[in-house]
Amino acid sequence: MTELDPSLNLLPPAFSRGLSGRRVHLIGIGGGAMTPLAGRFTDSGAVVGGSDNGLDPPKSGLLEELG
Repeated sequence: MTELDPSLNLLPPAFSRGLSGRRVHLIGIGGGAMTPLAGRFTDSGAVVGGSDNGLDPPKSGLLEELG
């Protein structure tokens, strides 16, 4: 199995600048890629919201922790 490089799990610097206080809405926020993306946006200072139908644990818990 191929190892993933965690150093590549970052937003590009130009993308993450200027996100503080900006609002981001993610459609399908409970998806396998959207939940971590919501976390990255939150870490960058964005106010994140989203929509999805029937979130299941553990993603529902993670999104609650992110606020």
